[in-house]
Amino acid sequence: MKKIFILITLLSAAASGIKAQNTFPTWGSAGVGTLTPQASFEVTTNTIMGSAGNKFNTALTLIKNGDTYGVDKPVLTLRHSGHGNNAFVNPLTDSGIIKIQGFSTQMANKAINSNENFFVFTNGTVGVNTAYVPSGYNLAINGKAIAASFTVQLKSAWPDYVFKPSYPLMPLSVLKSYIDQNHHLPEVPSAAEVRNDGLNLGEMNKVLIKKVEELTLYLIEKDNEMQQMRNSQAQLEQRLKLLESNKN
Repeated sequence: MKKIFILITLLSAAASGIKAQNTFPTWGSAGVGTLTPQASFEVTTNTIMGSAGNKFNTALTLIKNGDTYGVDKPVLTLRHSGHGNNAFVNPLTDSGIIKIQGFSTQMANKAINSNENFFVFTNGTVGVNTAYVPSGYNLAINGKAIAASFTVQLKSAWPDYVFKPSYPLMPLSVLKSYIDQNHHLPEVPSAAEVRNDGLNLGEMNKVLIKKVEELTLYLIEKDNEMQQMRNSQAQLEQRLKLLESNKN
């Protein structure tokens, strides 16, 4: 009888110890895995919604039933170790649709042949189909992009100044010499520059508008010259008619 009493006492104490890990008072804060929650609701242990055989030290996992690695993939996983404090969507094969870097931007434990579709880094940069965003850029896209509309706001002046009377339009003879030597228009990047450095769409559109405006000035200039030639020809024809009439 005494042994039974001792056993019941020990079991009760063990149950109390297990239960004491959680606290759900009728007032104040509630805690899971803690008796002293620091917020209205605090969970100090890993949280898994669903079931799977591979947890990978997850802090929060939303999964479908299954335990086959590489087949039964979580819907959402927040890791606190092992993968650089990352948030994944569908991550078990390290090919998540969304991957948000946490403590470091280094790709620790990343498979060489992995396929990362979308990255948001802690410095505010975004990579689409790439984990590399070059310095000085906020968005890197490894592939094609399509949009119904795209607006570029330039900080530099739009080339309306080309049509001001004081604009120094390059003489065509000088322009021809430049083209013969460089094989491209002034201010337009060369093929090698575009191949190595890419193309700034905003600046390139500005340069193209400037060249169109300069071309318009060249056409106006040539039209004026042609008009002067026509006027001179008309005057010569008139003088010729007068000379012929005087002979008669």
